[in-house]
Amino acid sequence: MSLMIRRLTDEMEDVHKTDIHIRNLISWNDWKFFDFFTTIIGIQALLLVLTAFGTVGIHVPLLRPVVGFIYCCFVPGIVLLRTLNLHHLCTADTLLYSIGLSIGIVYLLGFCINIILPLLNIASPFSTVVLTLALTSVTAILCILCWLRESGMPDKTCKWQVTKILTVPNMSLFLIPFTAIFGTVLVNNYYMNHLLLAMVVILVLIAILVGLDRYVRRESYLIAIFITSVTLLLHTALITPFLWGWDIVNENFYATAVLQHQIWDIGIFDNVNGCLSIVVLAPVLSQLTELPLTWVFKLLYPLIFSLIAVALYRVYQHQTEDRIAFFACFMFVSYFQYYSGMVFLARQMIAELFLALLLLLMLSTAITGGKRAFLMGFFGFAMITSHYGLSYLFMAALVAAWVLILIAGSRPVSAIGAWTLDRLKRTGSGLADFLDPQEKRTILTAPFVIFFSLFTVVWYSLVAGGSVLTTIMRIGNKIVSNFIGEMADPAASQGMGTIVLETASPLHEVWKYLFLITNLFIVIGLVAYLFSRPDRRRFTREYIALASVFLLLDVAAIAVPYLASALSVERFYQITIIILSPFFAYGGLTVFSAAENLLRGTLSWTMRSCHAHAMLAVFLAVFLLFNTGFIYEVTADRSTSMALSSLDDFPKYNEREMTGAQWLHLHASVEGDPRLLSDTKGELLLRLNLVDWRDMDQKETYDELISPPTNVDPLFLHSVNIKTGVVRVTVLEKATSSNRKLNVTRLTHDRSKIYSNGGSETYL
Repeated sequence: MSLMIRRLTDEMEDVHKTDIHIRNLISWNDWKFFDFFTTIIGIQALLLVLTAFGTVGIHVPLLRPVVGFIYCCFVPGIVLLRTLNLHHLCTADTLLYSIGLSIGIVYLLGFCINIILPLLNIASPFSTVVLTLALTSVTAILCILCWLRESGMPDKTCKWQVTKILTVPNMSLFLIPFTAIFGTVLVNNYYMNHLLLAMVVILVLIAILVGLDRYVRRESYLIAIFITSVTLLLHTALITPFLWGWDIVNENFYATAVLQHQIWDIGIFDNVNGCLSIVVLAPVLSQLTELPLTWVFKLLYPLIFSLIAVALYRVYQHQTEDRIAFFACFMFVSYFQYYSGMVFLARQMIAELFLALLLLLMLSTAITGGKRAFLMGFFGFAMITSHYGLSYLFMAALVAAWVLILIAGSRPVSAIGAWTLDRLKRTGSGLADFLDPQEKRTILTAPFVIFFSLFTVVWYSLVAGGSVLTTIMRIGNKIVSNFIGEMADPAASQGMGTIVLETASPLHEVWKYLFLITNLFIVIGLVAYLFSRPDRRRFTREYIALASVFLLLDVAAIAVPYLASALSVERFYQITIIILSPFFAYGGLTVFSAAENLLRGTLSWTMRSCHAHAMLAVFLAVFLLFNTGFIYEVTADRSTSMALSSLDDFPKYNEREMTGAQWLHLHASVEGDPRLLSDTKGELLLRLNLVDWRDMDQKETYDELISPPTNVDPLFLHSVNIKTGVVRVTVLEKATSSNRKLNVTRLTHDRSKIYSNGGSETYL
């Protein structure tokens, strides 16, 4: 098989002896101004025509979503990038900055028109016509500024070499996402998961081939990691035609409210209502693409988020060699929270992309001075207004890392450190670089740290009735008041509970130890880097400071009560490995190189030269097999994957359940009494259809139900309740949750059935 692939590759290279070049289709900022301007105007005119068609009832199903998405998420940013005279950037960087700038412009535009237009008696600032005219006007103004600032670009523009792009390995990679798309179709319609299982095997092979340095060329690593990222996200996001998950239900609620009223009520007291990633970006995307919010969240958000893998690869590549950068990114996207948890956390998806852009900008040598300061402020604003939790966590990390780098760079500490390292013969080590105050800082500076901290506090004090600030104070008070008494208590610390509590099966125990080994590799990698002499590229002082703080946050998530549970321990860890993943790769290679040295006498020189990378690749392959749930599915163990499993334990719904919830939407008020009672799965379904519910997850409600029945709230049952005769309730006690069951007859014997469609029932 390998010989056939090699021959086919050689034949393709022989056919394309003459290089064919085409214009770079992403770096519009490097085109001649006339070509650039006519392209922008052409897309703008097409969007206006499609919008006009839509207002009279003529819809172009495929063209309108594509044009609307590109215009909203790329065009304004690429124009602003050219306005700033930023040219000849890496193609990947150009794409990333353009998307980040475009989303930030949408944030600012949505916020401004929501405040200003009602003062001008325009009551619907989020209508399709108003949004389209506003965004095209802003883009036109930026084009004029771009023309005025044009400094005369050279005629030579960046081109793509077709023969390097259309290689057999690359074309094979481009086909992989279709296994996720068609695989989810098979699962949704025929309950067949074979293609998705094959998809996981293919992704595993990518990691192994990179480890062996075979077939996947180094210049294709960026493509390979992007393909892996988008494939993993799509294989979960596209399961069921409906939204599924937890937080996404509340996010959909507030985005729907904006669309229904065509204005954002800035004063509603709820954390999510203060996130522009939900109340501005989602409605704007829905209006410009004519896609329902369900598909905006299920398709467009994961596509945007998949680019974080590209951004992180570029961040790691700046400081390490290509294969280490690939392994670090592969570990990041392999962790199950990336594709099983983040797909129902829309606001955090967008915020994490902006965090990655800040890191990329921190390391960029192509953007400096005032332009870098502007972009850092812009991306900082966008990150803050995208998600409160990540913003407050990064704010704390920024302050701590800034203090750490000031202490490390002080004269006494530098002198003592230099003397100690000299005695230890580690003068050229990573720690010596960290203690050297000569390196210029970009993100850990007083102006940026103060700006980020003040803006975070001010924004979430003013919007959404200050609910986020109230939440932060409540969490802080809970941590402080229980810090001594419940330190490292598994019931109060989700991190400690993950380590010490019993798992569901021996295979789940294996996954737990794999997870612990990844953390061990991170610690070994950071220590090994600090006390060794890096051969090639080095991590910056700022990155080491941030990594040290994020590692301490991981430790705090284990020991400090109620810290990790403020987000959930899985989300907490997923955030920290954005920074720490490169040290996982360093640590893994350090350990496997030591193992390789032990086997030196039994291996040939050729095998030894690649063996450590191959072993790390195999470890990552096993890590992915467990995280995706592949192992549990093929061994008939307790499944963890909603995409691969046919079990009903996950929050996915059928047509009859949705019909029943929609019937309730017509017969129950959103905010009024009486409130509906439902279990963990049912409550999400009701909220998804804008029906209020009473949460049986609350321990008080559960206690009322297991005592002699006195509760008269209406009761909603979904298909699983009807089929099994059991209501499954997740009760939260301290920071850990436990699953409990209630018999349906206990809840229905004093109620009358008022609705049934064979898949859902309502009792009163």
